[in-house]
Amino acid sequence: MILVTGASGFIGQNLINYILLNTNESVLAVTRYLDNKNSSERVEWVSWDMLEQTTDRMFSTSYYLSEPAHKPDNEELQIELEIANEYREKFLRFLTKNSTRSLVYLSSSNVMGTSLSPSCNEDSQPQPVTRMAIYKLETEAKFQEFCESRSFSCVVLRSSLVYGQEPKGNLLILSKLVSKIRVVPFKANTNKRRLISVESLCELMIHIISRKNTGHEMFLVSDDIEYNTSDILNYYQRLSNQKVLYIPLPVALFKIFLKMLGKSKLYDSLFGNYQFDCSKLYRLSGWKPSHPTMQSFFSNSA
Repeated sequence: MILVTGASGFIGQNLINYILLNTNESVLAVTRYLDNKNSSERVEWVSWDMLEQTTDRMFSTSYYLSEPAHKPDNEELQIELEIANEYREKFLRFLTKNSTRSLVYLSSSNVMGTSLSPSCNEDSQPQPVTRMAIYKLETEAKFQEFCESRSFSCVVLRSSLVYGQEPKGNLLILSKLVSKIRVVPFKANTNKRRLISVESLCELMIHIISRKNTGHEMFLVSDDIEYNTSDILNYYQRLSNQKVLYIPLPVALFKIFLKMLGKSKLYDSLFGNYQFDCSKLYRLSGWKPSHPTMQSFFSNSA
């Protein structure tokens, strides 16, 4: 059996579907609210309160996905982090009363910083800026320490931004932009950013624990190509079947405009570079994304 926390979230739902389609495993799915979940007979849904009453279960792998993502640093995030901390402690208590061979924690590449260069890799010094990134780095350390004191492995996946047909955060902003306007002035933007499709991420999460001698590892994770903002807009434009005209206005104009609006961080997120080296992941795991990337999506849709 596989344990998945955060099971009703965007990534959690996709991971469970991938497990059901590609393995024979059953799933214990943990969520904040049950809401009469309907699913496969191979999926058992429990709330966090119910999880604490579960004992003496054996899991091949436990996936921890129960954290807020893509939230601004404000009071709402502080409340979410307090709840996340409560769930994290419940999860660790749960593991003391049950057994698992591997723990996979979905962290974020944001723990490395908000503007990364191609030379950034797993040996680079983390430089978290946001409260969410700081919290994730703290969680990495807690889980690694916990696993080292027991006989199971801990794999930390520092994932880049995850894209799919249900966008979140800044990707949601871009997809809404495409749906509302017909002229997009970003064609001149040539930034490079790392992202990963939700299908590839789910594939990796299953693949990574199938290796022999899986120990305590940390990987930076993304598709094996880089994108720019125009690629992302083009992707969501084609998903929505909207016809959009791209024009090449200077990117500097947007920097000035967003700064006037007090949205300088949004400029960095949309137009800045965000690159890092994924070679360790590909070298040690033997994994490469087999699902279509944005670029192949463009080719198939042309």
